[in-house]
Amino acid sequence: MRAYVRFLILQWRANRGLTGLRIFLQFLSATMQPLQIFFFGLLIAAITSGNADRAFVVMLGSATTYGLQKLADNLLQSKLADWGERSVTLAAHEAVYAHLAKIAPERLLEPDIRRDLDYVREDLWRINSLPAYTEQLLRSVIQLIGAIGLAITAPWWVMALVVGVAVFQALDASFEAKNDLWATSWNTLDGRRIEYTKYVFMMGEDFRELRLLDAAPKFLARFRDSANRVLERFKKTGLSSAMARFILAFAQGVAYAVIIFVFVPQAFKDPILLGSLYVSLNLFGLIGEGLGGMTTSIARLTANAGILARVDHIFRIPEETNQGSPIPSEPLVIEFKNVGYHLSLIHI
Repeated sequence: MRAYVRFLILQWRANRGLTGLRIFLQFLSATMQPLQIFFFGLLIAAITSGNADRAFVVMLGSATTYGLQKLADNLLQSKLADWGERSVTLAAHEAVYAHLAKIAPERLLEPDIRRDLDYVREDLWRINSLPAYTEQLLRSVIQLIGAIGLAITAPWWVMALVVGVAVFQALDASFEAKNDLWATSWNTLDGRRIEYTKYVFMMGEDFRELRLLDAAPKFLARFRDSANRVLERFKKTGLSSAMARFILAFAQGVAYAVIIFVFVPQAFKDPILLGSLYVSLNLFGLIGEGLGGMTTSIARLTANAGILARVDHIFRIPEETNQGSPIPSEPLVIEFKNVGYHLSLIHI
């Protein structure tokens, strides 16, 4: 947690204006989405009840919230994101280099510190994605709070159905995020063997020795064994993911159908209920998106916590002390005691 807090401070200092703007835009977009659904539900109820004055006011609210949300989303999806990520990446590099410049050179040869430096040198690029995951977490939390506030306007049984499906969707999203085999499969013996084979076959001098020793078939056989084991992991994870998505789709379909079959007959008697029906159906996506975004971003941040921990270890290496005694602040006084001298006369 301390390493992540250090990263957040670094992100803020890297570009305060842009970071503040993106936080505001995420807040604006996340709050406008449930408000837009709420206003449109009121608009449907006003139209069905024939209340033209109320419909006009609600229509202005619906159009305003929609426009603000699209404005925020478009700005967030612009190249401002690349600017922010690049600012954080370069600031992280500079901070690491600046601290290393203050460390005693012999400390950098210690095994523990050497391992941290090797890890940071190879994986510091992972910091590029951390601002996006942090913003996704912030947006999802705000979105979930707004969705819960919107759910209060729906009947309790609708809220129970929506929350049940949303929790299952969040668990599925967490499973997907924790099983990112593209990132984890290479940091294994099989992954390293696959990478090593690539370098061996594409380096001229090494490959020439390989051919002379007739070792290429053995290298290829080990490559196939490692590739098959990696693909088996992908296969198992893929089938598990497909089964979870099938169950999720079935649960969503059943809950959606229950709400429709309960609300539609009642709407024939009271058309105002069409507004409640609209809000209830949109709660599925809103709460599910909020919970899913939270679990996914937390899982992604956790998966990349290793690089933050290594960088934090480097920052905790004490700086070299190369200063002497402090200069006295009192006036300098020179006093001679028991000093004699001899004057020699030299004749030319």
